[in-house]
Amino acid sequence: MTRQALSIGIIVFWLLIAIAGILQPPDITHIDLQGMLQAPTTEHLLGQDDLGRSQLARLVYGARISLLVAVAVTLATAILGIFIGAIAGWVGGAVDHLLLRLIDVFMAFPGILLAMALAGILGPGISNLIIALSVVGWVSFARLTRAQVFAMKNREHVLAARSMGVLPHVIVLRHVLPLISAPLIVEATYAMASVIIAEAGLSFLGIGIQPPEASWGLMIRDGSRYLLIAPHMVLVPGLALASLVFAVNSLGDVLRDRNDSKMKHRTTLHNKK
Repeated sequence: MTRQALSIGIIVFWLLIAIAGILQPPDITHIDLQGMLQAPTTEHLLGQDDLGRSQLARLVYGARISLLVAVAVTLATAILGIFIGAIAGWVGGAVDHLLLRLIDVFMAFPGILLAMALAGILGPGISNLIIALSVVGWVSFARLTRAQVFAMKNREHVLAARSMGVLPHVIVLRHVLPLISAPLIVEATYAMASVIIAEAGLSFLGIGIQPPEASWGLMIRDGSRYLLIAPHMVLVPGLALASLVFAVNSLGDVLRDRNDSKMKHRTTLHNKK
């Protein structure tokens, strides 16, 4: 099995798990004190936590949370970053300089620390978590888009469109962004993996998803107190988190390598001409 097929298979698996959790939400609040810290059994395939709640049910719910936050934040940061980067790269001059300074300000702070501060100010909850991660995650998209647009705006087809009086935003949307979509998609995969880790980290620290909801980071935090006597409480969400991040990052590597190969091939053909 190739790395690409394995990555896609793992991602599809967790997507199906998340969709199943949406269609038939599991009961993640049912408490069974007699089953506290119970290891995996035929009745509870992944064991029970410190309150006797099903680890499987909470894992399914956590998959829905992780993917929802990852997709929402990636879309928001991509739209905002591409918009800012396109303006900076196309307009140039003082506007470009001003936007670059704005990007530098956000890059001066570690993203996770800034997200922690914003999440602490906004308060816990999934909506505030999405806002906090979106505010700090757009910088990479903006830098990449700016560089790509700056390189593309002097291409012959773009100059031809400008000479014909086509509006700038139409040129960017129709003639520039489609040509730079490949590296942006690669960036989106890496951004999604980073968001999954960030959501788990913030939930682990208690400023993300709050009980009685379930998150993989929250499950790891709850299980860390019982690691020696109930390791399944950490291993189950930990392996789930690791597998999804590995799959998304691996898919990004495959897409990046493929895009690099295409760029080298085009450069070779251009040089021969």
